[in-house]
Amino acid sequence: FGGDKVYRNHCAICHGENKKGGIAPALDSVGLSFSRSDVMDKIVNPTGAMPKLNLSLREMDEVVTYLLTN
Repeated sequence: FGGDKVYRNHCAICHGENKKGGIAPALDSVGLSFSRSDVMDKIVNPTGAMPKLNLSLREMDEVVTYLLTN
């Protein structure tokens, strides 16, 4: 899969191609405010307008790694 591909396929439409935001908040510096478990929890238990995503555990792990390291 690859976290960047998971991001492009499931997150970019709202959070922007470069994680700079769009109709949803920017995620380019999410690692400065949230831990790995915080980000994973947000994906598993979305709030507000964020939809529930049908991701495997592997895809979730990869996209969280992508968000926190890039």
